[in-house]
Amino acid sequence: MDEDHRMEDESLNEVDDEENEGLTEKRDREDEWADYRNALPDDSVGTLECHQKDVFAVATGGSRWMATGGEDDRALLFDLEKSESEPVLEIAHTDSVTYVAFNKTETLLATGDMSGKIYITELSTLQRRIELDDSSDLEWMFWHNTSDILFAGDKEGLVWMWLIGNSGVAQSKIYSAGSGARCTCGVLLPDGKRLLAGYEDGNLRLWALKE
Repeated sequence: MDEDHRMEDESLNEVDDEENEGLTEKRDREDEWADYRNALPDDSVGTLECHQKDVFAVATGGSRWMATGGEDDRALLFDLEKSESEPVLEIAHTDSVTYVAFNKTETLLATGDMSGKIYITELSTLQRRIELDDSSDLEWMFWHNTSDILFAGDKEGLVWMWLIGNSGVAQSKIYSAGSGARCTCGVLLPDGKRLLAGYEDGNLRLWALKE
């Protein structure tokens, strides 16, 4: 019995040692990253410290609007004509906000989180116009260059297109490559009628939006 107890104690000690080594390596990496950030010269003309964790996305709408998205599950909207440091709106998400984008006319703000949820906010009223919960984990998101059409790509390989109307989604469409490979990037071509999408398996697909 004593021998069995000794073997169990030794096994537990080995597990504890491995966990401690892992924690030590993690702390070392965090310390190295903190030292690197502290060593970078700060050439900024201004600083906004409104998020509680890392900031993942920043977008501007002309000279008036700015939006940020962060790891603290929030998107913040700034009206720079009113204040350069205090947001006029906080948009609560349920996951890290990784994408923020203004439409062409700077009347709508889209904020998307890692879970795939997208909120459309009307800037004139600061009220939510639409909640989109169609896609899975977001890979990218952007507006059409002339119309109130929002595009997004997700981890299941789908490209989403939503036409945003005055009271909701006027039309939606899905473009599927059929492979299930993650759609990692997308770009609207200059003609505004075609979208080029890239996939995790190395393939590219050119989508005609009206087909």
